[in-house]
Amino acid sequence: MAKGPNKHIKKSSKVHRIFCCIFSLSLIGIGIYCGISLWHQHKYNKLKGAVTATPAPTQAIASPEPVILDIPIDFDALQESNDDAYAWIQIPGTLVDYPILQNAEETDYYLSHSFDRSSARCGAIYTRNDTPQDFSAPCTVLYGHNMKDDSMFGSLHDYENPDFFADPKNRTITVYTPNAIRTYSIIAATNYQDALLPALYDFSDPVQKEDFIESLRTANGNFDDSLFIADDSRLIVLSTCATGGRSHLRYLVVGVMTDEKIC
Repeated sequence: MAKGPNKHIKKSSKVHRIFCCIFSLSLIGIGIYCGISLWHQHKYNKLKGAVTATPAPTQAIASPEPVILDIPIDFDALQESNDDAYAWIQIPGTLVDYPILQNAEETDYYLSHSFDRSSARCGAIYTRNDTPQDFSAPCTVLYGHNMKDDSMFGSLHDYENPDFFADPKNRTITVYTPNAIRTYSIIAATNYQDALLPALYDFSDPVQKEDFIESLRTANGNFDDSLFIADDSRLIVLSTCATGGRSHLRYLVVGVMTDEKIC
């Protein structure tokens, strides 16, 4: 009779050891994942330090008055590291401060590769290779991963907070190219169907563009009705994964171009 409790204690001890082992392995896995994410973010921070330049006054042409462009990115240095880089995006109030890349051979190459072309779950911010690099398209779509450490496009989910969305300090997207500065005002931040937008809408058609705007207005998210959107307005869409593992949805932050300075 005395053996019964002993067997129970031994069994409980074995289950406890197995549980502890699984828990320890989980912690190790989380630590490795976080470490890799931090390492890749460190590389991007190092890259930014290497390509950030003291703005050289550049006079824009074809303007009634001379306009000085302060482009803080050394694109020669950036493209020497990777000639797929053609622009840089910054959004004050978020962690978005990255190069924009485009690979001519494989359109979704940077879904799984970092700026230095190494294989990386964090990927990079990129456009598909059918996207004009001069941002002349009626709608330019940028893709980036929703990283748990808020790197890449992870911090875009801050716009789910209505107060954050409403703050004017968080509502400007700036895109630099070697010869231009383009400014966009954010009009929407919302969950959206998982679809290739340029295939879903013909954005050169004002009616279909308005259909897209209306779909944003009625979607589950935040929308600013105070901004005027002309038929010929150019849009920028930042596309990332929705939270909560909802693979049938994307999270979109959408801006309308309000200023373009070209030299």
